[in-house]
Amino acid sequence: MFKSRFVPIVALLVALSFLVSCAAPAAQPPAPTSAPAPTTAPAPAAADKSKVALLTYGLVTGDPWNALGYDGLKKAEKELGVQTALTDNLQPAGFEAAMRDYASQGYNLVIGHSFGFGDTAKAITKDFPNTFFTVNTGAVSDERVASFNLQDQQNGYLTGALAAMMSKTGTIGILGGFDYPSVIKEINGYVDGAKAVNPNIKILVGYVGSWDDPAKAQELAKSMIEQGADVLSHKAGGSGVGVVKAAESAGVWAINDVATCMEASPKACLTSTDLKFDNVVYNTVKLYQDKKLEGKLYNWGIADQAVDIGPINPAVPQATVDKIKKLRQDILDGKLVIEEKWQPGW
Repeated sequence: MFKSRFVPIVALLVALSFLVSCAAPAAQPPAPTSAPAPTTAPAPAAADKSKVALLTYGLVTGDPWNALGYDGLKKAEKELGVQTALTDNLQPAGFEAAMRDYASQGYNLVIGHSFGFGDTAKAITKDFPNTFFTVNTGAVSDERVASFNLQDQQNGYLTGALAAMMSKTGTIGILGGFDYPSVIKEINGYVDGAKAVNPNIKILVGYVGSWDDPAKAQELAKSMIEQGADVLSHKAGGSGVGVVKAAESAGVWAINDVATCMEASPKACLTSTDLKFDNVVYNTVKLYQDKKLEGKLYNWGIADQAVDIGPINPAVPQATVDKIKKLRQDILDGKLVIEEKWQPGW
């Protein structure tokens, strides 16, 4: 019964469909439209329109300390979509005016790339409730002020240990730019590392009195060599070029600061105490962008990719390299803790 009624109904529907299709005009394909003009994918942080300024004490050219910080700023601009600005070659007398100027222009994050910006940042923060200030290698903090204290006593320890392992005379030397606490801290790490390898090692310490006097540094380094030092290190900024030159001329080892000297002086360059300011600046901007930046003191070391020992000269025996790698791993694992010491301990 069901089957006999269903067939006529189907036939009727088919007929009606045919009539409608004949009567109605054929469906037209949609009119072609122009493809949208190609666009560049928006940067991840474009929506927040964050403005970030970097201020440096010295030029960003020729000085790896500042150049690496600028590299981090450019990386943040490219990958995080922030608007950036740079004022370099500042002198301390101009720190406050520059920081106030950027904050007055509505910059969200102002980075002072030296501990010397710290007091100014803390003094003016109350006047700019919408600006966050950060200080690299600083030690101050407030509600909207953060400092990044690099644990460079860690890589100082590793380079000091390597210097002691490679010294044949039992005398090594290190020059600082000034006797600032942050400089003393790294020198103490260097001394502790060397003495852990050889408790009787003789360590010569001096200061150039400048970040940009390679000629004076070279003379001081020569004096250390004359006293028997066969490995020379420095934490003297641009002055350190003179330390490397003196070592190269005398046929002894040099340990560079901030970045490797391997390309410039492949025979004399033993290694370097790397300060990874590109990572520090980039990660600071990322913390701000992610709304995770806090007004506090951050202690960033090897584990945070903020400091490290640089490439080791290929002439160094593999057994020695392995010992340094083991010490580095012990620091990462927390088995070896390098104490921060801000006063001379040698």
